[in-house]
Amino acid sequence: MTSGDIAAVLLEKGESQSSSNDDDIYYGSTLHSESTIQRPIFGTNDYMKGVISNKWMKDPQFVGSFDVDDRVFFFFRETAVDVPPNEYKVYSRVAKVCKKDIGGNSLLRNKWTSYQKTRLNCSIPGSFPVYFDFIQDVVTIDNSIFYGLFTTRTGNPASAICAFSLAEIDKVFKGSFKYQPDSNSYWKEKTTSLEPRPGQCSNDSMSLPEANLQFIADNPLMYATVQPLNGEPIFVLYQTELQHLEFHRHLTEMVFYAASNTGKIYKVFYKDDRKTYVSSIYSVSLDQDVIRSMKQHEGSVYIGTDTKVQQINVINCEQYRRIDSCVKDPHCAWINTTHLLPETVSSIKCRALTYIQEHQLTNKEGVYTHINYNLSMNNLYTGYPDKPKHLKVTKTTVDTIYLQWLPGNNGGYDQTFVFDCQIENSRTWTTQEYNPEVNDKSFQTYQITGLVNGKVYVIRMCAKNIIGSSQHTDLISVSTASRGVDRNKILFVVAISILVLIALVFLALLCKWCVERHKRKAGDNKVDVNIPSKAKPSKGEAVFQTEDETINMKSNNLTQIKNYEKEEINRACQLEEILCSECITKSDKIKMCIQDNKKQMKKKSKKSKKIRNEFNGSTNHAYAKENSTTSF
Repeated sequence: MTSGDIAAVLLEKGESQSSSNDDDIYYGSTLHSESTIQRPIFGTNDYMKGVISNKWMKDPQFVGSFDVDDRVFFFFRETAVDVPPNEYKVYSRVAKVCKKDIGGNSLLRNKWTSYQKTRLNCSIPGSFPVYFDFIQDVVTIDNSIFYGLFTTRTGNPASAICAFSLAEIDKVFKGSFKYQPDSNSYWKEKTTSLEPRPGQCSNDSMSLPEANLQFIADNPLMYATVQPLNGEPIFVLYQTELQHLEFHRHLTEMVFYAASNTGKIYKVFYKDDRKTYVSSIYSVSLDQDVIRSMKQHEGSVYIGTDTKVQQINVINCEQYRRIDSCVKDPHCAWINTTHLLPETVSSIKCRALTYIQEHQLTNKEGVYTHINYNLSMNNLYTGYPDKPKHLKVTKTTVDTIYLQWLPGNNGGYDQTFVFDCQIENSRTWTTQEYNPEVNDKSFQTYQITGLVNGKVYVIRMCAKNIIGSSQHTDLISVSTASRGVDRNKILFVVAISILVLIALVFLALLCKWCVERHKRKAGDNKVDVNIPSKAKPSKGEAVFQTEDETINMKSNNLTQIKNYEKEEINRACQLEEILCSECITKSDKIKMCIQDNKKQMKKKSKKSKKIRNEFNGSTNHAYAKENSTTSF
């Protein structure tokens, strides 16, 4: 029984080697900041317990306890004291006390004389090893090997299962001790030649020498650490914290059930002491309830949360659709030959081993289990797939974006790819999933369809397998193409703009013509300064003009009048040419303007003739007068 602050083991009558005739119970507990392992003393109200000292225990969290031969083992994690000064760490420990220990005679009276503890090292070796220092649970089948569930608090969350043999633990307990010369110094190795050896089990602990008792009271910690089998974890799961571990008992194969802190249970198959596979993942509820306890019984796992107890069937082979997934579950077999299956359900090829046995198909050709099928996955470390690399856009259309990327490691299982996209500045993601027919490491392509034209989209992707999802790629932004109707709108706007520009030019020309016309009307009412008039002679002044001068003056005046008329006709023609370019839309107005112009021209022509006649008359009269009055 374990509950964080308490770990207990009940020794039934006949198992305990103490002087008690009743059942004995050993339990580790923390009460009022005092942490120790206790056992009731038969016939009294007192307890066997440990020395209340940080060297013995400091803020322990118990996870398991086991009855092993003449000893009781406790597994826990605690604040480590055997670290450099001013440094904080948590270590996982295994400690033991002997069943026959009844304490010392004077020193360590009613206190353990056999208490020893050491560190459990669960880590991934390498240049930069990863240590899983937080033990969460521990299980064993026959007390020869203990399987501990560990987590790490360094970087991203991760969990590991490490196996520790009883022989390796005993070897460390028989080795040298660890001590600290003073409070400001580093811990060092310490050996002893005391006999009997301090800490070992004794048939009469009250007869032990006080030197031995003082030594174990001051030095309960062992120098060496217990290393895992094969020097590394048997299973590692990244991006997840596992909290509870349970065996599937009464099974030849090694099958674990590991519960996470998000309400999921992982079925883990440890094959041939070399390879580990995640067979299935079960979700307790949509609320991701924290699993407080878990027990396996027959074909089910029973879990307890804060609000309920639930039974989960863990033998459901029909869910598997691929042979490699089927045979990774030791409860299942794959029937590859169709005629061995009922016709009504021939599509379900993965069946429970009980079905194989009932129908006597065990040795039939085409029937595969984990025993006779060659599983290709050799990696001990299973988990989430790697994040896809080199995501880029290769093409866009009005409603589709074409993507290309390079897949990473699949974590030991078939992976699919999940694409999230959203319109820029939107808060809602749209998801599409792609399941490639072939899982390889070459470049993959996919088209995100059903998009809106002319919009900027933000896209990311991740990989997913039965364990979970990888991290998302970096966001990329891309715009879909615009439809043809939008180009027509642009052309329409351009055409309208041109027409408006033409209209403005026409209005400008029309205004110019009106201004010039107004100026010509004003000029018609004025006397032409270029036409000489007959000046009146001053008083007492005689005027002399020859006949040639008079004839030349008349000729020049006539020439000016003709030029003026010709200029007016040319202007009218130019105006008609300008107005003809707009005669389609302004024909009526243009006709009226032309008619009005012609009327003005006629008036001007009549006026010119009148001026010419008046001029001719005055000239002839002057000429006749001169001839009559002047003589040489």
